[in-house]
Amino acid sequence: MADELDMSAFEAQFDPEPEGPWTFYAKFSSLMSNEDFERLAFLRDAIADLNEMGDIRKLIGYDLEFGRLEVQDVLDRVRAVINALRVLESVLLNRRRPIDEKIAHNDQLIREDRKKKEAYERELARLLEELASRRRLQLERERLTNLAEDYPWRRGVDGKKALPHQVEGAFRLVSAERALLGDKPGLGKTLQAIMTIDMLRATGKGKKVLIFTPKPVIADFKRAFERWTNKTFVHVLNQAVKGVSIKTEILEVIRHMPEAIVITNYEVWRKDRTILEKLKDCAFDTVIFDEAHVLKGAKSKTTQDIQELVYAENLCPKCGSQDFVSTVYGTLCKQCEHRPDEFGEFCSVKNVYPMTGTPILNKPQELWPLLHMIDRVGFPSEKDFLDDYCEKRYDYENERWYYTFGSGGSERLLKKLGMKYTARTRDSAGVKMPPQEVKHHWLELDPEKYPRQSNFIQQLRDRARLAFSETEQMTTDAILAWYTRMRQAASWPDGIRILGCNHDPVCTDELGLPGVCIKPSVVFPKPGTPPIGESVMMDAAEEIVSEAVEEGDRIVVFSMYRPVIEELERRAKEKNLRVGKIYGGVPDKLRQEYIDDFNTNHTKVGEHKYDVLICQYQTASVGLNLNGAQQVLCIEREWNPGKEEQTFDRVRRIDSEYESIVHVLHCAGTATELIDAIIDQKERMLKGFEDDVNLVEAMRKFLEG
Repeated sequence: MADELDMSAFEAQFDPEPEGPWTFYAKFSSLMSNEDFERLAFLRDAIADLNEMGDIRKLIGYDLEFGRLEVQDVLDRVRAVINALRVLESVLLNRRRPIDEKIAHNDQLIREDRKKKEAYERELARLLEELASRRRLQLERERLTNLAEDYPWRRGVDGKKALPHQVEGAFRLVSAERALLGDKPGLGKTLQAIMTIDMLRATGKGKKVLIFTPKPVIADFKRAFERWTNKTFVHVLNQAVKGVSIKTEILEVIRHMPEAIVITNYEVWRKDRTILEKLKDCAFDTVIFDEAHVLKGAKSKTTQDIQELVYAENLCPKCGSQDFVSTVYGTLCKQCEHRPDEFGEFCSVKNVYPMTGTPILNKPQELWPLLHMIDRVGFPSEKDFLDDYCEKRYDYENERWYYTFGSGGSERLLKKLGMKYTARTRDSAGVKMPPQEVKHHWLELDPEKYPRQSNFIQQLRDRARLAFSETEQMTTDAILAWYTRMRQAASWPDGIRILGCNHDPVCTDELGLPGVCIKPSVVFPKPGTPPIGESVMMDAAEEIVSEAVEEGDRIVVFSMYRPVIEELERRAKEKNLRVGKIYGGVPDKLRQEYIDDFNTNHTKVGEHKYDVLICQYQTASVGLNLNGAQQVLCIEREWNPGKEEQTFDRVRRIDSEYESIVHVLHCAGTATELIDAIIDQKERMLKGFEDDVNLVEAMRKFLEG
C-alpha cells in the first residue's frame, strides 16, 4: 500500500530550494505579525521533525509497517500543513498588494519625471538653437549691412526710405532661405520682397528670381521695382504677351541668362503646360509667391503645379548641367556622373518665400501647402500636419466632421517654424497709420416703397425653396448659383437671368430622365417682364457716394456684380461725378490709368482726374494701393473675413495721409442676412479655431426663415 502512494506533490510543497514554498518568507517577512511568525514557526518545526526522522516516504512506510500510523491520518496531517501554508501566503499577498501598487505608482512618477526631464532638455536645446539662430541672424545682418550699405533698397528712387520693420523682415527672409511672410495687409510686403531679392543678389544667392502674383497686381509689382531699384530690368509674362510661342521664346532666352527677374501670374500655363516645363528649365534659384493664399487648396491643380516647379530636379550643383538620368540608386547627372549627397541637392530653387496677410482663410489645413513649400521634410503631408497640430471634431447639429487646431497645436507649430515664419501686426511692427472707421448701414426693404424689388426677391426665394425641396442633395455649385442670384437681387435685381428648359416635352437624357437642355432659355424672369428699376441698396450707395464727393473726399466702391457697377456708374455720371471703373472687361491700359490716379505715389494730391472708382472684388480687392481715396463703400460684403479685411486696407496703406471711412451695407430680409451669418461663423473659426461653415445648412435655414 505504501508503494501506491504518490508523494511527489507532497514533497514539492516543502522543497527547500529558494523557489519552494518558503520563498514567501523572504518576500513577506516585513508584513508578518507576531501571530504569523508563531504559526510559521510551528509549521517549520513540524516539518523539521519529520525531516529529522528521515525520508518521508520511508517514515510513512515504517509507520504503516508497525501499525503506528494510519495512512489517512498521514494524508490529513499533510493536507493541513499545505492548507495552512496557502492561507498564510494568501494573507501576506493581500497585505503586500497596496505596497506593490504604491511601488508601481512611484515607478510611473519616475517615468513621468524622466519624460519631463527629456522635454526640458529638448526645450533647452531649442532655446539654445534659437539663441544661436539669433546670433547668426545678427552676424548675417551686420555682414549684409556692410556689403550692401549703398544698395538702393535703403532708399528708393524718389528718396523715400524703407521702414525699420521692412528691413528687418528682409533680413529674416534672407537668413531663413525658405520662409513664410504673413504680415498683415498694408505693411509693405512687396517692398520686403524687393529688398530680399536685392540682398540675395548682393550675396550671390539669388541670381534668377521668379515672382508669382495675381493678374491685377503684376503691373503694380513691376512699378514697385522701378520705384525702388532703378538698375533692375524685370521681365513680365502676362496677358499682354500674346501667344504661347512668344512666351516660350522669352523663357528660352531667360534660360541662358545668368541673371533675371521674371514676374508672372498663377495661370500662365493654364492653356499650355509647355510653359511650366520651360519655367523648370530656366532653373530659378528664388521663387516668391505674392498673395499666396490663392494656393490654399492642396488638391488644386495650380498648387500641385507650383509644388512641382519648386521641387523640380533641374540643375547639377557640380557642373550646372540639366541632363539627368534616373537609376535604381537615385538621380544621376549624365555629364559629370554626380550623385546627390543631400536631399533636394539637384533642385535649383533654394529660396522660397510665400507672402500673404491671410494665410488661413477658412480652415487650418489651408496652411499646409504653404508650409510644405518651405519645408517638405518637416511637413511631408497634409495628413501628418492634421495629426500633429489639429484635432477632428464632430458637429452633431449638422452631422459632419471638421478639423480645428488642437490644444496647444498652434503654439507647437510656431515653435517648430521658428525663423521660417514672420507675421506682424501694425502695432508689433511699430507702424502708425491714420485711423479707419467702419460704418455699418442697416437698411429695411419696405414693400410699399420698393414693391417690384420686394416681389422679385420673394419670387426668387420661392423658386430656390422649390429647387431645394425637389433635390435630395444639391451640389455646392448649384447652391452658390442660387446664393449669388439672391445676393445680386438685394443690390440690383435687373440683369438676373435663370436659364432652364422651356421645351415641350422637357429634355431628357438617354434613360428618359430629365436631363440637361441643349438649348436652354430664360425661365426667370419671364420674357417680356419689365425691368425692376429700383433697389434700396443702390439708392443708399448712390447717396453715400454723392455725400462723399460733396465733402471733398474720394471714394472707392466694391461690388461683386457687373450690372451693379454699370448702374452705379450711370447714376454717378448723371450727377456729373468723375467716375472710373475696374472689372474684367476694362482694357489694361485704362485700368492702370484708374489705379495710378488713386495712388498718391503716381498722382499728386489735387491733380487727380477721378473722384469715384467702382471696382469688382475679383479684380481690385487684393494687392492694389488706392491710398488716394478717403472712403470705401462695400455694396456687398466679401464673404471671407480675410479678404474683407484686404478690401478695407486698399485705402489704408503705410504711406496713407488721410483718415478713412468704410461703409458696409446690410438689408434685412435679403441674402445679406445669410452672408452676415456666414462671416460671423468664419470669424469665430479664424479667431478661436472652434468652428467651420456649412453652406448648405446656412442656405436651408435662410430659406426656411
